[in-house]
Formats: sequence, structure tokens, C-alpha cells
Amino acid sequence: MLQPFNQERPALIVLIPLQNPAVDSSGRVHCRSLDEWNHMVPGKASLPTAVQDALSILMHGNQLGYPSAAHAMAPSSGRSDTAQHQGSFLIPPSPSNPQSKRSQINSPMTQIDLEALSTKELEILLTDDDALYELKVKWLKRTQAAQALEEMQRQNVSLAQENLSMQGDIEEARNHVAIVRSSEYAAVKGRFDDLYQRHQSVLAKLSPEVVITQIQQKVDQLDSVSAATEDAFLTAKLPIEEFVNQYVQQRVDYHRLETMRQAVAPPG
Repeated sequence: MLQPFNQERPALIVLIPLQNPAVDSSGRVHCRSLDEWNHMVPGKASLPTAVQDALSILMHGNQLGYPSAAHAMAPSSGRSDTAQHQGSFLIPPSPSNPQSKRSQINSPMTQIDLEALSTKELEILLTDDDALYELKVKWLKRTQAAQALEEMQRQNVSLAQENLSMQGDIEEARNHVAIVRSSEYAAVKGRFDDLYQRHQSVLAKLSPEVVITQIQQKVDQLDSVSAATEDAFLTAKLPIEEFVNQYVQQRVDYHRLETMRQAVAPPG
């Protein structure tokens, strides 16, 4: 910084390579407060304002319409000082309210209040990394993200307290379950086992597989009986009238059961 800073315009320089329209090739930061520095005009030689404008343009990518480094370093074209600045400023997004964007960015929730710092404190920030780090930490605690995190932590603590308050109810429910298991569980378990056995015995007699097997056995039996009746007739052991009556009835019963078996049998 050049001395005395209140008479000669200070220089703010970025020590690391940074791609920003307001930073020239030598690392010098250009912003409105520095370019309009004039110790003869009240309010035109404020170091806190210059540092705050520089931080704003570095943090928000020249969204405020500050002059770019190329414009700030260009030679004068003979126009008035005001006209030069008007020609070199970028037009803000809201023509009806040019200061709306800047007012939004400089809100207390998103900007460091450098106006309240003394010149000595600002000099310390420019030379002491630890002091600058502490300032950034304080600023981060005031951001919306930090407040949202703090609110979430408060909600987590509240939920944890509610869960701890339910511990007594949980222990009481566990005691009831233990009482039921020790006193009623054996009787209920015995009743369940009895009903399960009855269910299994019914399935053993009436399951689809068992029914199909029984029908198949009956079909085979009727087929054998009708075949025996036919052999008895062929060997002249059975008169024709009696053979016809018996054989027709046996084949009717056979085909009735065979049709039933085919209906209930699984495909394939």
C-alpha cells in the first residue's frame, strides 16, 4: 500500500493468479472506490469502502457493474470524469433499479461489514493471515447455509430429547412383552401347534396332489375291471346280455373319472 494512503490512491493486489475482469495482468484490483479515489472530496478516500468493493467484485464475479481492468487502464478520451465512468461500467441486470443487485449482495447475511473496522484493523487483515481467517469464520457463521446448519442441529437435539423421553415407555412395553412370553406364551404356542397339525393332516388328505393320485388309482381300477369283464365274455364265461350291461356301465364310470382326472391334472 502506498503512503500516505489518504492522499495517494492505494493499490490492492491479488497475490495468486485469478481470472477476473477487475484484475489486470499484474494482479492489481480495479473497482469504483479505487478508480474514483480523491482525498479532496468527502467520502471518496475511504479505505474500508475500497476493500469492501474489492471483496465484492472478487467474490461475485463483477456482477455489480464495476469497471473492468481493461477499461480502468485505458487512456482518457477527453470526456468528463463522469462520462468516462459511465462508459466503462457494465449495465446492471435491472435497468429500472441499478442499485438493486448491489443492495442484495451487500446485505448483512452475505457481506462482511468492513465499514465498522478501523484503518489499523484493515491493515492487520491485509498482513495477518490468522486475523483474516478469523474474520472469514465469523462471516461464514452469519451466512444462510450456516444458519440452516445451526437450525438443523437444533432440530436434531430436539428429536434426540424426544426420543430419550420415550425411553420409559419403551421399557414398559418390553416388560409387558416379557410378561406375556413368560405366562401366556406356552399355552398359546401349544394351541398353535395343535391347529397346525390338524391343518397339515387335512392337506395330506385333500391336497390337489393327493386327490389327483386317488382319481388315477380309481381310473386304473375301473379299466382293469372292464378288461376282466371283456376276457370273461371272450372265454364264454359270461352271457352276452350280462356282458353288455356290465361292460357298458364299467366303461361309462371309467370315462367319467378319466375326464375328471384330465380336468384337475396340471398341464404337461
